[in-house]
Amino acid sequence: MTVTALRLLTRLRRCGLGAALLTGTALASPAAAQSSFLGLGYLAPTGTPLLTAQASTALAISANGQTVVGYSSVPDQRNTPGPGIFGDVDKAFIWTAGSGMQGIPFLFVPAIGSDFPTAARATAVSADGSVVAGWTRTAETQSGQGPDTQAFRAVGAVATPLGWLPGATAPMFLVLHPLVSAAFGISADGSIVVGSSYNSDSDVQAFRWTSGGGMVALAYLPGASPGGSQAQANAISADGSTIVGFANSAGTGPIGFQGNIQAAVWNGTNFGTVTGLGFLNGTGQYELSVATAVSANGGVVAGVVNNDSNSNSPVLQAFRWTAAGGMAALPSLPGAVAVPYASLPGGTLPATILPMPPYYAGSAPGGGLFFYTTGGSLLSAAFAITPDGSAIVGTAADSASVLQAVRWNSAGVATVSGLLSAAGVATTGWVLNTANGIAVVQNGQQQIITGTGTIGGFTQAWLARLGCGTNGLPACGITTPAALVQSVGLMPSAPAMAERITWANQREMLLAAQRYGTGLAPGQITGFVSAHGAGWDPAARVGG
Repeated sequence: MTVTALRLLTRLRRCGLGAALLTGTALASPAAAQSSFLGLGYLAPTGTPLLTAQASTALAISANGQTVVGYSSVPDQRNTPGPGIFGDVDKAFIWTAGSGMQGIPFLFVPAIGSDFPTAARATAVSADGSVVAGWTRTAETQSGQGPDTQAFRAVGAVATPLGWLPGATAPMFLVLHPLVSAAFGISADGSIVVGSSYNSDSDVQAFRWTSGGGMVALAYLPGASPGGSQAQANAISADGSTIVGFANSAGTGPIGFQGNIQAAVWNGTNFGTVTGLGFLNGTGQYELSVATAVSANGGVVAGVVNNDSNSNSPVLQAFRWTAAGGMAALPSLPGAVAVPYASLPGGTLPATILPMPPYYAGSAPGGGLFFYTTGGSLLSAAFAITPDGSAIVGTAADSASVLQAVRWNSAGVATVSGLLSAAGVATTGWVLNTANGIAVVQNGQQQIITGTGTIGGFTQAWLARLGCGTNGLPACGITTPAALVQSVGLMPSAPAMAERITWANQREMLLAAQRYGTGLAPGQITGFVSAHGAGWDPAARVGG
């Protein structure tokens, strides 16, 4: 028996049947357990002629922490002679450590001399990183109105447009009125896509899409009626039970919109039940709340809310909601001074808190949250949440009125740069403005956060790893039986001698765990031995 297995047996005997397992090989390698920081670069290599500043923005990360999606600036695709009058455009990307940043092919290629550029953004990714959702420009369906925008779902580099809600028509008050739909969330298995689309009343309505049922509308809040209604689905829980976003309520709201925008939850049979999550302070004409993220079981919701409903210059603040506690504002950074909309850095505000992406979709992201609010400011906003709802990431203004990427948990609020510094990782030259995604891996021992910041005058996507034993995360090396099984299941099938040795150690641990009683079902152990051991570890235990 291997030395590692003997140590495990000794510990099991000493600590009892329910003891935690101390392992060296069942978790990530030592390097993976450490904290680190990485800028993700750009799709357009340095030196590529661009009419505007080079930029990339990360919008989401897969649950396994291995895939980041977003968009990056690339040269205009129209083949117009000369520099033209238009700037560069956004292109959706997928990033992995192995392949770096790869663009998803455009679904619209403008004709020579076209006045309309192309654009696309990836906004959501499945748990394993294999399926991506977002929106992209496609060929126009109404002559002379310019390219449409459609939600898309991509498997690998093959993107498929998802269309619009049945009978969709574009609002006639727009100078140009192509059709628009956009996806903002995807289920853990990639089978359900959620977002918003114009409908047959030229209103914006939330939708869910499946391969079998296509695009299906989600209900507005009670009292809403055709003409000026808005609703958008921004995220879906990992278990597929709950969709969150926003919808307008009944009554009269600003500039022709019905009621006020309210954070909303859709659940129940076919997501037919819609519930408003309310607001923070009183009642007023400018009430506003938006749900942007939801925990794995749908029990915890995060988002942004106006904390001054009686002013037409709202101050937006991050919130956390539960059924038991209702809506609660998340704490601000010490001495925080809210940032006016007009000075928000590009990439700060993901489209999950916009009522609809602009159909022209140029390379300059950001701007006001809702185009009927003016003069407002941003104190904080939440954009992503951990599966158990215990940690939330987003952006918050500091005492110098600079937006900082932050993490909220039971200990309060902390900047991501501060968390990295506490772990011994420097972010010299960077300002980390917003965190848009968070993954929890290695049995909760590591958090991987992605977002957008500025470096050398350019906006760039980044990835931060908070390793075990730092910033309140569990200590390195301690794992549960279930995590041990999961670790073995994730091991690659390769014949390398080092991996044979690793497998031999892990198998001995599993068999010892079964023998000495750690609560593992025998099938969990023998199943992994059967699935991963065949051809790897011969009877003679080569390398063991």
